[in-house]
Amino acid sequence: MIETIALSRLQTPTSTSTTSTTESAGSGSIGGEFMNAFTNAISETAASLKNAETMSASALEGKASVQQVVESVMAAERQFQTAIAIRDKIVSAYLELNRMQV
Repeated sequence: MIETIALSRLQTPTSTSTTSTTESAGSGSIGGEFMNAFTNAISETAASLKNAETMSASALEGKASVQQVVESVMAAERQFQTAIAIRDKIVSAYLELNRMQV
């Protein structure tokens, strides 16, 4: 029921300035590492939510205990709240950059 979030539309920005090739490659590498970390965090969050959903369904079938359900749901909630906090920080940083005068 919970779909994996596709991040194919998000791309690392390319450098259009007249910096050297070494500097451009370095900034792209850092952006790529951030993108990979961000993608992994979102994938882990989606997997955690899917696990909580599966565990809840197992409890309805009598295959999982209430404790297991509560633990998986709490873990999913913790990861989801962390993802929301990271998203808020990214949006805040983006808005701050937009407010800068060039």
